[in-house]
Amino acid sequence: MTYLRQIAVTVTVDEPDPGVFLWLLIESKESATEYGELAVAKAPYGTYTEALDAGVLELKRLANYRDGPRSGER
Repeated sequence: MTYLRQIAVTVTVDEPDPGVFLWLLIESKESATEYGELAVAKAPYGTYTEALDAGVLELKRLANYRDGPRSGER
């Protein structure tokens, strides 16, 4: 039986270069309060919205349209 993976998209500014945005997908590990890096943007984006949109697209790529991201799927 598969389970729904707990994945979040975060968008952060990479300092010390203001205006550089990267998306990051994190996934819960052993407990619901501990998250680890799942995927990160390979290149920076010029705006927050561009980075957020790209991160959401990556999450959608990992997920089954109907059932979401399930264990055992990549």
